[in-house]
Amino acid sequence: MNYTLRYTLEARDELQEGYDYYSSKSERVGDDFLEKIEATITHIERSPTLSPIVAHDIRKAVVQKFPYIILYHIADERIIILSVFHTKQDPQKWMKRLL
Repeated sequence: MNYTLRYTLEARDELQEGYDYYSSKSERVGDDFLEKIEATITHIERSPTLSPIVAHDIRKAVVQKFPYIILYHIADERIIILSVFHTKQDPQKWMKRLL
């Protein structure tokens, strides 16, 4: 099944913040961050039901090498990216926003 990928505005903002932070350290690190995010998104698109459910219908995919998770849910033929979450933050932050 082919899914349409969507991002919430919050997820886009979080992704941009992460990229800006890592790019400020080094352009190469910023690019590596985006590559790892893209690889995780590709994995989600290929096998959206493989990631574990963490609450209600929200699933969590771990980003390799960086302390981030991608929170998403599947609705009909869409994958909706809800958060690109830095794991050093309090998880209550995403829980309050998404639940």
